[in-house]
Amino acid sequence: MGQENCTTERGKYKHITEKERYKIEGYMESKLKAKEIGVKLGVHISTVYREIKRGKVERIKTDLRKHRVYRANVAQRDYERKVSNRERLLKIGKDRELEEYIRYGIIKKRYSPDVIIGLIKRESQRFKGNICTKTLYNYIERRVFSGISNANLWEKRKRKKKRYKRVQRISLRNKGTRSIEDRPPEINSRLEYGHWEGDCVKGGKGNKESLFVLTERKTREEIITKIKGALQSEIRRVIDGLERKYGWIFKEKFKTITFDNGGEFLDWEAIEMSYLNLLC
Repeated sequence: MGQENCTTERGKYKHITEKERYKIEGYMESKLKAKEIGVKLGVHISTVYREIKRGKVERIKTDLRKHRVYRANVAQRDYERKVSNRERLLKIGKDRELEEYIRYGIIKKRYSPDVIIGLIKRESQRFKGNICTKTLYNYIERRVFSGISNANLWEKRKRKKKRYKRVQRISLRNKGTRSIEDRPPEINSRLEYGHWEGDCVKGGKGNKESLFVLTERKTREEIITKIKGALQSEIRRVIDGLERKYGWIFKEKFKTITFDNGGEFLDWEAIEMSYLNLLC
């Protein structure tokens, strides 16, 4: 190893995100190796192996044989659970005295978390751990303290808890896709010509024919092409036809094209590769 490759600085650790976990699931379904996944995500291969181990679950095939697969949602739940435990360790640690003080105040005295934290500050009580009112409410919500829940809080008992439906922000159909958040910011300003968005308008029930629509973001110019169906092969055919039609000016007219997560755009990597080869 050359001297230019040596360093005494510690690398900055980066946690795998939920979006990246679904990408890993997609890559593994595509039979990519851990080293290739690491290159795509920009992480070390050991990080990929640890992540795969975190999300491995046992499944049964149609022939009743058992096999282990990676599932992003399982890995994400494990990560969130460990983060929650680590948060407790950092803020309250093993301060059993503080924990018992909180338990006594809530269960025996019927104090609210606001009153308990206020008494600690007013009486200048000293504990090993340190906790604020917001964190205490969060701990009670997550049942960090055994035997204490929202049912022990008089104000909370009178309220009906709202149930919020979790919004899935990860594309489960196209796990390896690029997010629209990765799009360069200058595209959103609509100041430069050449940035397009593509979509398919499908025909009515029983009609396979569709329209492939490309819309330029700045001028709202549209290119509408009739296709035999919302198929990946049809999308590639239209893009190839536009490349032949516009020739050398294609790269100026179509600087970027943004697609949604429809099934007809799942083969976006093949479209992008063809597009990049033309630009070169």
